[in-house]
This record gives sequence, C-alpha cells and structure tokens, in this order.
Amino acid sequence: MRNIFLLSALLLGAAPAMAGELDPKFDSIVKQFVRDAGARNISAPTAAVFPYSCDEALARKRVDLAVGELLTARLMKDGTFKLAERTQLESILKEQALGLSGALDSAAAAKVGRLAGARFSALGTVARVGNSYQISSKLVDTETAEIISASIVEVPLETFDSEAARYLVLVPEREALGLYLGFLFAPVKTNSLPATTVSGKVVTPKPESTALWGISVGLRYQVVKNWVADLAVFPALTLGTAAKFSYQDQVYSPPAGTLDGMGARLSVNRTANLSKKWRGIYGLGYQIYDFQAYDSGVQQLQIGSTYLDKPTGGSTVYGVFARGGLEFRPKERFAISVFGQLNQPSDLSVEWTRRDTGAKVKIMELDMPAFTLDSAFTFYF
Repeated sequence: MRNIFLLSALLLGAAPAMAGELDPKFDSIVKQFVRDAGARNISAPTAAVFPYSCDEALARKRVDLAVGELLTARLMKDGTFKLAERTQLESILKEQALGLSGALDSAAAAKVGRLAGARFSALGTVARVGNSYQISSKLVDTETAEIISASIVEVPLETFDSEAARYLVLVPEREALGLYLGFLFAPVKTNSLPATTVSGKVVTPKPESTALWGISVGLRYQVVKNWVADLAVFPALTLGTAAKFSYQDQVYSPPAGTLDGMGARLSVNRTANLSKKWRGIYGLGYQIYDFQAYDSGVQQLQIGSTYLDKPTGGSTVYGVFARGGLEFRPKERFAISVFGQLNQPSDLSVEWTRRDTGAKVKIMELDMPAFTLDSAFTFYF
C-alpha cells in the first residue's frame, strides 16, 4: 500500500512536467494581449480571432487555422476577452468578399472586427524557420486600426505537429495508405553441375554469373500504430541467364537468355520512429515468383549430331522472407525507402530437350538470391 501511495505521489508531482509545451507558448501571447489591452481601461473587452497568414505549404496542412484555434482556446480559458462568434466572422468576411483563411492586414481585420462588434482583433503570421514555427501575433484596436500589442514565439515543428494534430491535416498513424513504385535487384549464383552424356559425348555445364531485377507496384496499409501490412506486385521480373557448356575441349555459349515473369510479395512489418523524418521498418512475409518460358533468341542447340530444343515450360519459386530497412520522409506525404531482404533458399533449373529421345538435359541451375535489395518511392494519404 505504501508503494502505491509513493507511486501516486510521484505521478502527481511529475504531471506539470508532462504537460504540453504548446499551451505555455500561447499563454504567453494571451498574457501580453491582456496586459496591453488592459492599459486601455475598457471593461469587458471583446475580441475577434482570425486565422493566421502563412505560405501555401503550411496552409495545405492547416497550420494557419490551427494557430487561430489554439489562440482562441487559451483566450477562452483566460476569460478576459469575450470572443466574437466564428459564424458571425465568416458571414461578415463573405459579405466583404474576404476569405477566412486568407491573409488580412491590420486595417481589414479592424474593419471586420468592428462590424462583428469586437473592440480588438487578434491576427498574425506563422512561418517555418528551420525546425521550428515562428508565430508572430498582434492585437489591433478596431476603433483606430492601431496595433496595440505584439508577440513572437517559436515552437519546434515536432511539438506543434504532435500537440496540434487535431487541427492539422497530417498522415494518420493508423489506417494510413501508401502507394509506391519499387525496384528490386540481386546477383544470382549459378551452380556447378555434373557432366552429362549426349550421343556418347561428355557435356560439362559451366557456371556463369547472372542477376535478378524487377519493378514493383505496392500498397502499404498502416493497420494500427507502428504496424504496417505491405503488398507488392511485380508486373515485370527478369532473371538473366548465360549458360555455357563444353565437350571435347570446346566451349559452347548459347546466346544469353532471360526468364521473364511476374511475382507478388506480402509482409507484416513493425515500424519504429527514429526521428521526425526517419523510421525503421522490419517484418516477415511470403513471396512467389512465376517465371515464364526461357527466351534466348534461339530455338535449338546442336551438340555433334544431336539437337536440343529450348525449354518451353515455366518455373515457379516461392518461400518466406525476413526484411528490414529505412524510410526517409523529406515531405509529410512522400517517402523514399531502402530494404534488405533475407529469402528462403530455393533453386531454379533450365533444361533443354533432346529432339531424338525427349530426354531433359540440364545445362544450368540457379540459386535464387538469399539476399535482395529493393527501394521504393511512396506517396501516403
């Protein structure tokens, strides 16, 4: 019981320290307004609060409206000013052919405030300066259009976006969607194969290096905070091949070919915010690659008097994987990511067919890459 009381006391003592950083900033603006307006000796003063002016990028995020709402909330809590109704301001602005979200100068704000029955108008500007928002506020006497009070405060971007999120247009932490275009690449190992006999001649396949590459279109769905489902479809996959084989001390090199196909990948990922713009993503999933018929530009090979016809069937490989990567967001809704992926071991063979007997002759076996790299460009909404 004593421990419970001790914990309660600690939590209560820590409560002020855990309070938001945003409210004290706006309280300082309100105190400045109250002090300077008080010098006018006006009983029960009224005030009209307008959205702050800002650039287009901040306006799309509704930072201007958020600042106005935050200031209104702190003025209401202070209780010194009686505030004009928002609907009344909107009606007057419409009549005056002005926009509530547009920039107003002191004279226009004084006029609209006066028409709304307010003695003072509160307005200002907000601008991004480095990693902070600089909020410049002023209080205008609607009778004289004179600026009677001014205040400047700076708020870190991360603090503002977190504590004013209910007013802002931000990418949500749950049920957010991201559409992306991705690129995949990996070197592929060609295995050494035992020699085989064709028409009494010993044929020895020789391993050659090759690669897998592809383009993906994907969807990321933020199911809940810090958990993302990721579905990628590969409409274009290409596995390069370069088979060689030898017999009687001669090396034969058929034209380099490709295995073209499609694929899909599904994973469940955990996210971890590393900073305002960086986050880590790691998870597990399942993938399938379906390669179509081998194409090398030639229909047959000749070994001595024996002809081999090119492969006609496709090949499918599938398995589980683990992946991890980093995502960088230079903008709120745009991200660039790079991932490394560990894949379940699997292999794929290229077999030509003897025309005389129909027997298969394996001239190449590929180890599908155990590790792949892919990148993506994502738009969130």
